[in-house]
Amino acid sequence: MHRHALVMIGMFGITSGCTSVTNNYYDSADEVGEASETSESTSVDSTSVDSMSTDSTSADSSTSADSSTSVDSSTDSSSTDPDTATDSSSTDTATDSSSTTTDSSTTDSSSSTDGMQPGCGDDIVDPGEDCDDGNTSDGDGCSSACEWESRLVFATSTLHTGNLGGLAGADAICNMRAAEANLPGTYMAWISTNQGSPSTRFVQSTVPYVQVNGVKVVDNWADLTDGSLDVIISKTELNAAPPNGTYICSGTARQTWTGTASDGTPTANTCTNFGSTAGMGSIGRNTASDATWSVCNLSIACTNTETLYCFQQ
Repeated sequence: MHRHALVMIGMFGITSGCTSVTNNYYDSADEVGEASETSESTSVDSTSVDSMSTDSTSADSSTSADSSTSVDSSTDSSSTDPDTATDSSSTDTATDSSSTTTDSSTTDSSSSTDGMQPGCGDDIVDPGEDCDDGNTSDGDGCSSACEWESRLVFATSTLHTGNLGGLAGADAICNMRAAEANLPGTYMAWISTNQGSPSTRFVQSTVPYVQVNGVKVVDNWADLTDGSLDVIISKTELNAAPPNGTYICSGTARQTWTGTASDGTPTANTCTNFGSTAGMGSIGRNTASDATWSVCNLSIACTNTETLYCFQQ
């Protein structure tokens, strides 16, 4: 009995030990299985990532390919454009040329229909012309070559002291008087200062000097300055007799400020360049045809009031 008991006990112990070992085996197997599953899962996940990476790479590659295609397409388009641009440019050039031709024709046509070309006879005094009365006829004061046929001379209808404002002031008086009388051209006063005299600043005319009534005074500049006149300067810009001044010389009060000898050069007394009533000045008488027309008295007070001689330039 004891032997059976011992055997039973021993078997029980062995069985129990086997159970324990078996249980341990299954526990271990379970752990191995779980580990295997985990590893497989990780492998699958990794594969998925790799697959995604591959897809991404494929997409990038596809994008690059598309980009390359775009470049090729752009290149093709570019190759075609030069011909088109050239054709367009040619067309534009032709159009512009046509427009230019048309404009030029229009301009030429307009010019030809305007009538007279610029120059003598256009009623505009151009450089090199003395005058332009809108025609090319002779005998009307302005010749067919637009040169004065004569130049006007007059004594002013107004009286002035020796303070004339210098050459500029005296010339302004002459031009004002001429404008009031609607006389043509520009004028200078027959006076002298240290800035100039008739001999240095006048146009030395090759045509006659005449009065406003048409009466000739002298033939030209040389005749004017030779010491005598053909006739006296007896008319104002208004074709009237000059007024009497305040000083009497050679029995007449018809005196004119000059400060100038009969040859057009300065005298010694000029009322301080005809800019002051102080001092003394020279006068001529407009009733004379000899040299006294320019110098009747070399020295009178500049407070006197006298006329001026004005010559057309």
